[in-house]
Amino acid sequence: MKKSILFIIVALLYINLSIAQSICNISPKVKEAGDAMTKENKHPLDELIIGDYREEGSGWVLLSDHTGATFFQNTQINELIWVLHSEESDVALAVMIFKNELDKSGKLQLESQNFFMVEMKSDFITLENTVTNQIYILRRTNLIPSNENSHKKNVVDKNSNANKSFSSFANVYINDKILAWGKKGEFEITSDWKVRVNEETRNNKMKELSEEAIDAYADWLNIKLGFCYMGASLSLGSYNADKEVYIIKSRDFGELEIPVPIEEAEKFKYKHWCSHDSDPTNVIYFIINDELGLAQATFWDKYRYINQISRKKTKKEIAYDYFLQAIIYYKNKEFKKAAAYYQKVIDLKPDIMKAENFEDLGNANFFIEDYSKSIINYKKALDIDYLQEVKDENIYFNMGVSYYNLKQYLNAINAFNNSIRLSYGRSKNSKVRSNLMGQAYYELKDYSNAINYYGEYSNFVEGEDKAQVYNIIGVAYNNIGNYKLAIWYSNLAIQISPDLARPYFNLGNAYKGLDNKRQTIKAYKEAARLGDKEAQSTLMEQRIKW
Repeated sequence: MKKSILFIIVALLYINLSIAQSICNISPKVKEAGDAMTKENKHPLDELIIGDYREEGSGWVLLSDHTGATFFQNTQINELIWVLHSEESDVALAVMIFKNELDKSGKLQLESQNFFMVEMKSDFITLENTVTNQIYILRRTNLIPSNENSHKKNVVDKNSNANKSFSSFANVYINDKILAWGKKGEFEITSDWKVRVNEETRNNKMKELSEEAIDAYADWLNIKLGFCYMGASLSLGSYNADKEVYIIKSRDFGELEIPVPIEEAEKFKYKHWCSHDSDPTNVIYFIINDELGLAQATFWDKYRYINQISRKKTKKEIAYDYFLQAIIYYKNKEFKKAAAYYQKVIDLKPDIMKAENFEDLGNANFFIEDYSKSIINYKKALDIDYLQEVKDENIYFNMGVSYYNLKQYLNAINAFNNSIRLSYGRSKNSKVRSNLMGQAYYELKDYSNAINYYGEYSNFVEGEDKAQVYNIIGVAYNNIGNYKLAIWYSNLAIQISPDLARPYFNLGNAYKGLDNKRQTIKAYKEAARLGDKEAQSTLMEQRIKW
């Protein structure tokens, strides 16, 4: 088809405007000069159409066509495009950017100029900036004529099938993403780049982008599933008691059948449908006949719509099936299976996982004693939602236990301290936490802190357990040279459980520190008599019987 080259002058005046500014802010002399230029340049145009444009910038726009100049105030230029529309398939667009002041001779001052080659197709418009070589892909929807006198022909209707050609969109989307992905980074070593970008990795990337393009296409079509905002696309229909399904009407996808048990139907009907919670979650799209379809969506975190059309499931659908199975296993305390299915989700579509899901996965790892993975997943939960820590101190507590079992004592102490910070005093974890913190400090030879936390732990236990704690406190005092307190706590342990051997041996060590040989031997003999091997060995070396 013969190409026609048609030009339009668009003067874009760069003024830093806020939404509240009025049209009087444009220089009257600039407007007058723009009007004059428009009248001098009468173009044989059939029509001028306003559509969508993606480009940064904001300010005043002087739009001219053969009927005269029209001024528009727009704080987001990226939402407009001025495209010449004719019977030909391709046109050229000249965009001239002027300053908001005239030169000394009273003429507009050209700041910059760009030319766009415009290729108009049935469902979108491609613009190539011939100066920067940047390409824009634009939807041909919501197009309106520039003024009442303009002709309205060949305007693509928003709801026509032409607007929903996925293959055309996906081809451009994937190619653009592959080009960007394949470029060697400024700080990327060539050998690394060659490993990253090759035929195999390119094919894998294209497969990944093929599914990613579906969600991008939904965004491109401006699909927004909701009930109560302006332009809401969903509305509650009637209930079919025989089938036990509620109908939710969708402007984009027709009637959706939502399984709702009859005993829950009335409560479902009178839910607060004008709230954030009413918007569907876990929304998954698919492509059918080159158009967008709704595969599934969940309402009120419970009621799940599933499209019954027979088709090959997308990776996202498969991942969501694994996701639901993982939740069931977790609720049933089948933690090994829950961890395995959550991992399948991560391998397929990690973006499905939210902070609470990573916390559940961390818990599952914790309960099956896979402590390294539990720490990794707890950290992911906190990274996604740092406020998660405020909701639940258990994340840090379980991290502390995990670190302790991995013998990473300093990390364990830091995690436990965060748990204390969030517990605002005592909690169900206080007993175990104080014990493990005491042990962690003891292993780090920080005996003063060990004594403090063991002292706290002693308040939670009775009988022989308390005696064991007092014995350890006595050892800690002995290690820092406070022999009198070492004797005190050893005697407390002996008073509670006189049949325990170890407190006697530690009592002997404390007396030894004070050079009290008689009391040392006496304590060692009692420990040896009760079966303490170390006490027996020590006495045998000195040829002392017990």
